[in-house]
Amino acid sequence: MRGPVACRLEDVATRTGLTLGRVHDCVRMLIKRGCVRQTGSAADGVPVSALP
Repeated sequence: MRGPVACRLEDVATRTGLTLGRVHDCVRMLIKRGCVRQTGSAADGVPVSALP
């Protein structure tokens, strides 16, 4: 799957059963390693990420 994704970290935590802190750490690691990049934010302020 490619293209932008906007999803609140809280929603990811709820869906996966992970803590919010763990989800945040995972997303930060994916950005740091170049797996995803933040491309902006949605109208409601949710960060939008995409595969490079």
